[in-house]
Amino acid sequence: MGSIAQFVVTVVLGLLGLIALLFSAEHDRMSPAASAWVGLCALVAAVTVLLYFNPDLLRSAIARVPVIKRWERHAAVLERFGNRMLTRVLLISAGRYVVFSAQFALLLGALADVAVVDALIAIPAVFLVSTLIPTVMLTELGVRGSVAVAFFAVSAANEQGVFMASTVLWLINLGLPAMAGGIILLVARIRSARE
Repeated sequence: MGSIAQFVVTVVLGLLGLIALLFSAEHDRMSPAASAWVGLCALVAAVTVLLYFNPDLLRSAIARVPVIKRWERHAAVLERFGNRMLTRVLLISAGRYVVFSAQFALLLGALADVAVVDALIAIPAVFLVSTLIPTVMLTELGVRGSVAVAFFAVSAANEQGVFMASTVLWLINLGLPAMAGGIILLVARIRSARE
């Protein structure tokens, strides 16, 4: 449930970030192509939220697509919870997203001299694209760094700083906790083997 809620937050805020990037790139008036992208982003965000709060629709939609049909039972988990619990988990996921975004903005400012406003506009799009690219844990670091460099290439002259900020963010939130968990599990196994 938490993973699905985090995905919903990432999609909705990422699409809002893409819209903000389009507005900042277009300045005064948006081109018809940019307007179409904004409309598409808004539609995808609305459908994502609709499916999250209507798990039966989500489950039936997944069941109809052969490629993702194996995830049907995961979507069925949402049917066990009411809207109040779904909203609560969504808000917790949004809080987590805000913390990660603030960390990344601070790291980009410190390591790549990216302005906070530029960072906060582009970070949601970076998170969205990074989420949509399939990776395993070891390749995730390179993908996230490359996506960040691509999005911040215009506003940051220091590509190495952008990649370093992305790496430090990954280490703080994923790498170090995974290593600590691995050590704890290893110690627990050694203790249980001795007993």
